[in-house]
Amino acid sequence: MQSTGVLVSKLYTHERTHTMKVVIFLLCSYCLLGVFAIPTKPGVTDNCRCVFNVGTAADKKLAALQYVCGNFNCTSINPGGECFYPDTVEAHSAWAINQWFQAHRDTPTTSCNFGGIAMILCQDCNCTVSTVATTQQMTDAINYVCGNYDCSPIYPGGAFYIPDTIPYHCAWAVESWYLSHSWAPETCDFNSAAYLTPKICQGR
Repeated sequence: MQSTGVLVSKLYTHERTHTMKVVIFLLCSYCLLGVFAIPTKPGVTDNCRCVFNVGTAADKKLAALQYVCGNFNCTSINPGGECFYPDTVEAHSAWAINQWFQAHRDTPTTSCNFGGIAMILCQDCNCTVSTVATTQQMTDAINYVCGNYDCSPIYPGGAFYIPDTIPYHCAWAVESWYLSHSWAPETCDFNSAAYLTPKICQGR
């Protein structure tokens, strides 16, 4: 005859095994139902940012800039800051509303609104050389970028040197410059030699 201790041990083992099976079943059920799905922030994906609606007036951009910098650390767009240039209200306000949005991504419908003058943009923007840009305009754009940025990739031996043409080098230069200053739509202008696509990226 088995001792009482052995019987209790077997009963305990059986009960623990049964309990574990129930727990595993429930966990799997919850996973299938999405109960344990990783929460996402509504309306926000990795490449989303806050931009002004196309045609937003300058005074409204200034008001948005003042609001953000009155409630947020804007040292990056102060003199000496990494985002100070371009030193314009347009560039600084564009930086400000996006930084405010990024800091409050849990509430996208309110953190990117500013009285209805801004919207969330969740697509990539590109700076494209205009099809009517002259050789002089493209040369000026290259000279400007390469006077303020590392253009070694389009120098002899660089990854983007070939084809060695002004349009090709200009395309690399304006896109690279814009991507390094993507908070400011005006950094893709170059005296009308380039433009942002799609148009919604322009925010101007």
